[in-house]
Amino acid sequence: MADVQIVDLDDIVQDTASGDFLVVYDLSGTEDKKISFDDLSTKVLSEFGFTGSAAELNIMDGVTASRDELNILDGVTAKAAELNKLDGTDAVVADFNKLHDLTATAAEINLLDGVTGELVTLQDTQTLTNKTLTTPNINEAVSLIATATELNKLNGATVTTAEINLLAGLTATTAELNILDGVTSTAAELNLLDAGSDEAVYDSGSSVVIRTGGTSTFSFDTTALRPTGAGIDLGSSGAKFEDLYIDGTTLLGGVFALDGAVQRITSVHTIINATYSKSAIEADVGGFTMSISNGNYSGQLKYLYMDKDGGGAAVLEGANFAGASLAFNNAGEGATLMWSTVDTNWYCVGVNGAVWTA
Repeated sequence: MADVQIVDLDDIVQDTASGDFLVVYDLSGTEDKKISFDDLSTKVLSEFGFTGSAAELNIMDGVTASRDELNILDGVTAKAAELNKLDGTDAVVADFNKLHDLTATAAEINLLDGVTGELVTLQDTQTLTNKTLTTPNINEAVSLIATATELNKLNGATVTTAEINLLAGLTATTAELNILDGVTSTAAELNLLDAGSDEAVYDSGSSVVIRTGGTSTFSFDTTALRPTGAGIDLGSSGAKFEDLYIDGTTLLGGVFALDGAVQRITSVHTIINATYSKSAIEADVGGFTMSISNGNYSGQLKYLYMDKDGGGAAVLEGANFAGASLAFNNAGEGATLMWSTVDTNWYCVGVNGAVWTA
């Protein structure tokens, strides 16, 4: 084979096949050298620090990426399987550029794995639906521990903060509060129960005290009703007790008087009415016979007296009178009757001048 002079570097690779040798003329010696084409290729690449094979170098065949674009792979630790997750994505370069300056870690990005709905952010105004918040902090560093059932009790509430604050310090039970159910009393009326009020009716612990004008007037317990100050009137001329029932001893320390209207008995009106506590008899010259209506209560007292004497006698008789008769002959005579419900009779329990006949 004839020698070929190398004029240009292209002449080295032109028409050169694997197995060909290149002859190198040694100017300083007398021995010529030769090198195969394959060894020359490896030698040249090694001078640039490349240690890969031709097959590895051929991977770059068809690559159109720039050096800067290739440098993006510098430091990438992701595996092929992880990079393959991008296979099939329709994202463009602009989409991937959004990852620029991203500081999230893989673990943080993996929080998005499986997310199909809207993400909750810290700053955006969003509505959470069907979300479970476990001990969240709302506007302060205090965990909310109330349950949805407990919070739902406020549904429809119109109460104000001031009204809710009325419960602060309340120790009453539900049963005690329910005592007020149906109460129509005013605050002034309820204040009558205040022991410190000038007008009050309150329990002192041992008795019930009635106070008027800042002074206690009555106290009563299970044994007695006692005035606590000066003499106290029960009723007055304008306001009287309608009925007074006393079961026990009655001690009168003053004047005892029977108030009320007096029935007048004459020859025209001869029936003594038991609804009056006292009846005055006015006899005429000829006199007359009287009768009396039944009493209203067992032990009821009836007072009869003659205040005018016309000369004749006034005589009480009747089936409901225990005795033959009770005669009034002169002015100033009197008698006291008592009604018995046992045998429905009036009994004469006292006379002053009047004559009772059995």
